[in-house]
Amino acid sequence: MTATEATRTRITVLDLTVDQVERIERESGIPLDKWTSAPSQIALLRRIYGVATDTPDEAVGRMTIRQISDAVSLEDEGPADPT
Repeated sequence: MTATEATRTRITVLDLTVDQVERIERESGIPLDKWTSAPSQIALLRRIYGVATDTPDEAVGRMTIRQISDAVSLEDEGPADPT
């Protein structure tokens, strides 16, 4: 998913690949089942956005909190895509 696509659709946990989830877990130190109770939600949302869209950390850091929270949801929204 590109940054442009992410601004049009909200990224959810179900949109992430297994490799992306494992990378986010490794980089954040927070396992997937603890994401909704992470001590720093914005840091986790920032990491998810960056990994999901392959956006450099510096660029994600220039985004507003509203932009990041509008682009990423920790909720499982809708059925999983079987492809």
